[in-house]
Amino acid sequence: MNTIQSLDCSRLADKFIDYATKGTNEFEGKPGFSEKVKEIIRAAAELKIGRTLLPELLESGKSITILEGKNDDLIGGNMLNPITSSISLNFAKKIFYTSINEDGERQIVEAPFVYSFLHEATHFKHWIMDPQALQRRLHADSSIPDMDNQEEELTITGSIVGADERDPFNDNAVLAELKLPPRIDHQSYILESPVEAIQEIILSRAIGSLRKILASPEGQKEVVDSAEILLPFIVEIILKCKSSSMLTEYAAIINLLISKGCKSDNALESLVRLIGEVKDLTIRKQYLEVIQQLITAGCKSDNALEPLVRLIEEVKDLTIRKQYLEVIQQLITAGCKSDNALKDATRQASIEIDPIRQKEWFGIIGQLIQVGCKAPNVLENIVGIIQQRTDDRMMQQNWAILIKPLIDETLDVIESKMVQEFCKNMNELISAGYAAIGLEFFNVDHEFHPNRELFVQQSQELQNQIEIINSFIEAEYSLEDMATILKSDCSLMSNIKKFMHLDSLINGTLHVALCGKTFVQGLPGEFLLPQFKRIGEACESIIRSHRQKQDQTKKTLKLLVNLCLLDNIHV
Repeated sequence: MNTIQSLDCSRLADKFIDYATKGTNEFEGKPGFSEKVKEIIRAAAELKIGRTLLPELLESGKSITILEGKNDDLIGGNMLNPITSSISLNFAKKIFYTSINEDGERQIVEAPFVYSFLHEATHFKHWIMDPQALQRRLHADSSIPDMDNQEEELTITGSIVGADERDPFNDNAVLAELKLPPRIDHQSYILESPVEAIQEIILSRAIGSLRKILASPEGQKEVVDSAEILLPFIVEIILKCKSSSMLTEYAAIINLLISKGCKSDNALESLVRLIGEVKDLTIRKQYLEVIQQLITAGCKSDNALEPLVRLIEEVKDLTIRKQYLEVIQQLITAGCKSDNALKDATRQASIEIDPIRQKEWFGIIGQLIQVGCKAPNVLENIVGIIQQRTDDRMMQQNWAILIKPLIDETLDVIESKMVQEFCKNMNELISAGYAAIGLEFFNVDHEFHPNRELFVQQSQELQNQIEIINSFIEAEYSLEDMATILKSDCSLMSNIKKFMHLDSLINGTLHVALCGKTFVQGLPGEFLLPQFKRIGEACESIIRSHRQKQDQTKKTLKLLVNLCLLDNIHV
């Protein structure tokens, strides 16, 4: 008799453990994993099939490794990987399979881990015997429903319908020895309880039925017509689902429904609630993409904005955080608004110490204010930010511009003296932020600018005087004629004094406009709000106008100086 075949159960188990661990007698994994694997191997050696199967694996001389499977995989926690010659086992939860009772009804049965190990070991034996045959069976459909492929059919039942292949090492032979009912398909579940397993079976069959319905134009129309009921119903089921694999499957189903024309505002709200409960970042990313698809399809909900803004606070992953911002931007662009979202955004911005993240909040708050959102303490929070950001003058200016609409509308009812005082003295920030000193700026300047009326008057007089001087030049008046006219008009002389005095204002305008243009061009796309675009356009206009008139302005000033020298006019 073969030496290995003649070993007793205990010695056979020890030899297999030594072989699989390459002599270390320990399997790599979390604490307790190695002892659990040894316990299962010993249990396998006690079974008739195990006493034959384990020696065959040992005699093959093929390297074999036993690894710890992923906890949340639905069917991938226990599996064979021929490429790495490894079997993965998952002991985190219970294993269930589908069987049939005496009345012919499907039932969920809990299986011991030794059964799962022998299932994967049988696959391993098939690979050792004939890798090509294994690959052929894996890619051949089984005629048994939910069996997936002929390799699973052979491993579970010991035969293949319509083929001559037989294998005495099979699941149902193991189950019979364990006095458990036979397995009827390849559906298996790594879950907490039979109740969850039943839910997963119902889900998998519902998904299959839904795909079949969507395959026909008539069925597709029915599904789309009932989308307002169907989508929220599916999402409510998803909220109760704990399996990552099934959550991924659900995401694919909803995307399929959306692609067929389904949409639902209620489903959008529920999905936002879902991503707040899902901890797995990969799953959360998938459902953020589903939400984006719904918004693109025309769904919107004011109630979705507040929780999204609130959820960003806990997100550390930069990719996920960016996705949140994109979803919020999509909702606002779609016409959604939320005063509570604005309130929460300004609260978070006021305590944020990271300048990059604070700029992200700046973008969100700007969009919310732009669509008309209002909330208590918004001005107080933003004023606090402006006073803190002494390290970034430009951001101070940006925040000041951002709250101008709020100041204009609410200053008369603001109770905070600190905010009132700040608003009355924010002219410097507003001036620099608008990046223009000219009529376009003064027409929209803040009402508390202390020099507003004077600057507007001087700018208008400057414009009038340039026109008068230019008309003199165009009419080809001599210097003497111009001096005579100016002497006879005291008000005109007064304006000339102002005109010469405001030469610095002309140069200052160009300088600030150039700075403003550079600032707007350097803004990231998400911060390029409409008011900043208008600022950029105003700066461009000022620069073009200045360049066109620069030579004429110099000529005009030269004429004025010559007039003064010619007639000894003291200006």
